[in-house]
Amino acid sequence: MKVLLASASQARKKILEDAGYDLVHISSRIDESKKNDETPKAYAMRLAEEKSKKITQDFAVDFILTADTVVVCEEEVLGKPASADDAFLMMRKLSGRMHEVITALSLRRADDKTFQTLITRSEISEVEFRTLSEKEISEYVQSGLWKEKAGGYGIQDDHNFVKTLHGNKSNVVGVSLPLLEEMLAEFEAKK
Repeated sequence: MKVLLASASQARKKILEDAGYDLVHISSRIDESKKNDETPKAYAMRLAEEKSKKITQDFAVDFILTADTVVVCEEEVLGKPASADDAFLMMRKLSGRMHEVITALSLRRADDKTFQTLITRSEISEVEFRTLSEKEISEYVQSGLWKEKAGGYGIQDDHNFVKTLHGNKSNVVGVSLPLLEEMLAEFEAKK
């Protein structure tokens, strides 16, 4: 089975390749502005679906997979930092606090141009950061590892920011492998 991953995330690509998926990888960029009345979960799910619907060209694959991840801390959605200053403020906010990481996956058959087979699911993981010093935050921001990552961090990076994780680590990276397996099983059941 061959999967088209339409995502700019190298972390998603790596976790799927490491799990043995045969991938074609392209970037799918959309306007990621949040609507005022959207819950964080609805926001992530809408973005994942919009990314899927943007893929209209043909690829020699069986499925098209898109995803979106958001971090929520104290009811504030933390997307991708726009600057180093933004990343610093996000890391300071997360320091010593529990937050949610919501990843939404959209999956459809590659030959479905009307999106009738499109299914979207989400998973929530809870992550607690240990208390970080201003120096640790500054060094992390200077490393540039915060770029293109929801909440300004990657759990897969070689930093020990995480005190506790409740949920699936692959979900925090950007694609829940167990959730993806469930979604693929839904397609198999419909054959």
